[in-house]
Amino acid sequence: MNTKVLLHPILFVFSFFAIQTSVLANKEVDSLRNVLKELRASEDLPNWIKTHKNLCKVYRIQGAYKQAVVSIDNAEKNWWREPTDSLELVEWGWALVNRAYVKGEGGDFLGSKEDYASAFNVFEGLRCVNLNVVNYVYHPLANIYTRLGENEQAIQLLKVFIVRNETVENTRFIGLGYNDLGLAYLNKGDTEEALKTYKQGLNVPNASYGSLGLIASNLASLYADIHEPEKGIYYAQESIKSLKKASENQRNKGYLAGTYVTLGQLYSKQEAFVKADQNFSLAKDLLASIYPEMQHRKWGKYYLAVGNSFSLRNNFKAALDQYQSALKAVLPDFNPLNQSDLPSIDILYPEVVIIEALTNKAKTYAQFSNQQNNRTDYLDLAFQHYMLYFETEGLYRREFVDYKSKLDFIQQVHEIGESALEVTSSLYEVSKNEEWLLEGIIISERTKGIILSESIGLQQNRGQFPEGFRKFLDLKTRKESILASLKRNDLGPAQLKFLKEEELEVSRQVLQMDKSIRDKYPVLHRQLFETNRFNKSELRHIQSQLTCDLISYYFGKKHVYIFSMSKNGVASDRVEVTQKILSDMEIFRTNLTSPQLNSFAVYKSAAVSTYTTFFAGIESFLTTENVIVIPDGFLSHLPFEALAKDKGTNYKNLSYLIRDYSFYYSYSIKQLAQTFITREYESNFLGIAPGFSNSSRYAELLQSKQEVESGRLLFWGDKLLGNAASKRNFLSRAKDYRIIHLSTHAATWSEEFQQAFISFAETGTTSENHLFSSEMSTLQFSPELIILSACETGSGNYAKGEGVLSLSRLFAQTGSKNIIGSLWQVNHASNSSILAKFYTKIYAGERIHEALSNAKRGYLDASDVDALGAHPYYWSGMVLIGNNELTMNSNKGKSSSSYFVWWTLLSAGVLIISVRYFSKRRVA
Repeated sequence: MNTKVLLHPILFVFSFFAIQTSVLANKEVDSLRNVLKELRASEDLPNWIKTHKNLCKVYRIQGAYKQAVVSIDNAEKNWWREPTDSLELVEWGWALVNRAYVKGEGGDFLGSKEDYASAFNVFEGLRCVNLNVVNYVYHPLANIYTRLGENEQAIQLLKVFIVRNETVENTRFIGLGYNDLGLAYLNKGDTEEALKTYKQGLNVPNASYGSLGLIASNLASLYADIHEPEKGIYYAQESIKSLKKASENQRNKGYLAGTYVTLGQLYSKQEAFVKADQNFSLAKDLLASIYPEMQHRKWGKYYLAVGNSFSLRNNFKAALDQYQSALKAVLPDFNPLNQSDLPSIDILYPEVVIIEALTNKAKTYAQFSNQQNNRTDYLDLAFQHYMLYFETEGLYRREFVDYKSKLDFIQQVHEIGESALEVTSSLYEVSKNEEWLLEGIIISERTKGIILSESIGLQQNRGQFPEGFRKFLDLKTRKESILASLKRNDLGPAQLKFLKEEELEVSRQVLQMDKSIRDKYPVLHRQLFETNRFNKSELRHIQSQLTCDLISYYFGKKHVYIFSMSKNGVASDRVEVTQKILSDMEIFRTNLTSPQLNSFAVYKSAAVSTYTTFFAGIESFLTTENVIVIPDGFLSHLPFEALAKDKGTNYKNLSYLIRDYSFYYSYSIKQLAQTFITREYESNFLGIAPGFSNSSRYAELLQSKQEVESGRLLFWGDKLLGNAASKRNFLSRAKDYRIIHLSTHAATWSEEFQQAFISFAETGTTSENHLFSSEMSTLQFSPELIILSACETGSGNYAKGEGVLSLSRLFAQTGSKNIIGSLWQVNHASNSSILAKFYTKIYAGERIHEALSNAKRGYLDASDVDALGAHPYYWSGMVLIGNNELTMNSNKGKSSSSYFVWWTLLSAGVLIISVRYFSKRRVA
């Protein structure tokens, strides 16, 4: 039978109907354009806007998304006046909703968010939030918030969406609400709540087959992600059953295509590739019927899944083709000539398909290189793709508002950094070209301290921003602060209500300003999120300015990469992560905070092992005794000065690294090289010591007053003692001082407050007596040096890629150049002794890190410090983080009287001798 002969009549009929449909559509477009002319002539603005909206719908139905968007653009550009009354504004709100929907269908989620947010503001402003607004504005806006990581906002809107639809028993929308709420929880990292929410959705009475199918499909994806493929396959099959019973529309066909893709992925992971291909084929046919031009993110996700399946089969060429097709599907202007071509940065936008396609191509080139003779060429292609990823992640990251979402995303950046470092390491091994070591340092840097770099940049450049831009940034900062404060357990009902109302109002203002700020200051807005960029010329400049050796660590899952840099050159080392290494570090850390004579052998063994693993291999490249350490991972919790070589019989004579090196630390090379605005201070020194002599909440700090006095006397500074050391006084005066010394109580976490805090004199309510971490983002002062002589100010949870989330880090975010903080609960007696020595050495002209290191050595060598007193717990916990620069003002800081100087030095010496820490040991 000749199939070609049979197909001819079918093609003729299909073509006839296609032509007829096109003719009808064109007639409708022409008719609407004529109506627009008449409405323009009569200045009927509401119907003129409505007709543009109808024109948008016609184009959308035709699949002509660009023309659909332009139809609303034309309304906005060509109206003779802006809409003002409620009827006009309502029509404009719905026009925005139509444009938002079309933009979302075309993959422009940022533009879609802006339009939905503008429509949200229109309807909220008119106070006409009916069920249609909830369903067609709140709901899609919530989903875009989820996509961009603003999960708390998404959850709030979706809960309203569910409740309003439950009121009218709109079961289809209820099911969709539970599905999307589950996605928001999943995106937030709360897998347990996501599972619970999805299963609630499956149990909605009389839910539509479409919503049931979608929920089951997302459950299948979740189980695929948590490596439970059997459950995933079960829910994928249940989803397909439901979706086949659902009404056959474009939306449900899209859900079904997505489920086939998920099932194909699950079968691929089980290496059941025949079944995988069958499902991929079904998905492809459905997508072709919905998006024949193959330009949609659903096509992009399909190509990614098929590419991953080919990669599991080690068919790398086929995988690369699929990943390239994924890029073309979401980048209409990307027209590659071959498999290895990369899109230009100009056409990229925040889209997860782009990120996954770039990283998957990079990983595949790296794997493929092992099979090729010209291995270097493929490794270089992998490197180029990783570097474009690092450009793209900044575009994606700038859309996040929620702090937790930022941290989650940055952890992904850090993990991809390890794969990129494997490539530069291999290229260095093959070529022995030092340039690849520099590229390795750059990649390591691009995974570290990203949020911190942004925050410091904002603080330092704030005065140069236009007023409207400053207001917008202040609102976003205030919003983050309110969200953190709402988690506190000590708030009363009235405080909670006030904060919730304020958060709602601030969120509204942020939404209103977001689009106008992007439109008005596009370059400035983009530059704020390019602080993570770093190139070889910048790195070479930093290298030429070094006065110390620099050691930078990257702590990955498989390896720790160690880079050393001095004026003389660059070196590297790589350490495989083993269970023994992790165990030794844990033992070292545990023993640092447990001073006991009988544990010396255990401590020495762990300290020597950690030294051998992470320092000895790079030590021969060091050129000075001054070392800047940029730690990562578990190393961020350790003082390097307490590591030891294999010499010594007790804590007093152990060969600690402090005996050979003076260390200080930085969160990243970017932070180390940060340019700070030069400013004048009214005075050099402010000491704050509440003392807590009559406190019912905190232990008294007996050495606290003497501790700050040692600095105050040397620098003719000021002090706030006892009740004068209040939070109010501190905040009102802190901006005037070059050095600030806080001797008080603090904690890295409080169950009561659900955050970190610093304590001040008990002169008012709980909020008036504590400075909370949620408040610190709004602080407007930046001393050159702040000493946080309080418990755990330098410790906290480690966030992969961002560092230890400590109080020290928060002060760095406010713009403080240097912070001396504690890695554990301090002993105020030994701490007072060390800091008294530290101030005399600063006064004598030593740099900050030298003064602190020499003070620690002086403490260790003191005749009245016995073997137990020499335990690192007492002297190594206070570490310097910053750029090590301090420019004292001699006119406002030093006495002109030599008598006063000698009297001060004598007083400090008496203080040191009088502090018998081992007879009065108290831990704050």
